[in-house]
This record gives sequence, C-alpha cells and structure tokens, in this order.
Amino acid sequence: PDTDGDGMPDGWEWQHGLNPLDASDALSDSDNEGFPNVFEYHHGSDPTDAGIKPEFSTTQTGTSKYYRVDSGLP
Repeated sequence: PDTDGDGMPDGWEWQHGLNPLDASDALSDSDNEGFPNVFEYHHGSDPTDAGIKPEFSTTQTGTSKYYRVDSGLP
C-alpha cells in the first residue's frame, strides 16, 4: 500500500527511512544529490546514497531531444 498517496509504497519508505504517513517526503532529496525521493523510487536508485544516481543520456532526432533515464544499478 501507499498510505500517504505519494507514489512510493509504504514498505519502500520504511526501508529508506522515510515516513509512509507524510506525502511531502516524496519531493524531498534525502541524499542531497539533486533527485527527489519519488524519482529515485521510480528509477530504482537509493535515496539515502548520493553515490547511486540515475543516469541520463540524450538522443538528438531532427529538432527534438529525447532523454532516457537509467538507474545505474546492475
């Protein structure tokens, strides 16, 4: 379940020291590396370890840029 409706399951929040009753922690950046906790959840990274960051790559097609996000985890 996701009791506070912030997009992160309660178990994952407990595991990473977040509060499953406080939706505001979704937009916090627990490890201060520039990604909100909910983003780290959806991309498989650890919000308590600044050494693990999602990786970005860009692809140029005509006049559009596409961004791909990878968790950087094995």
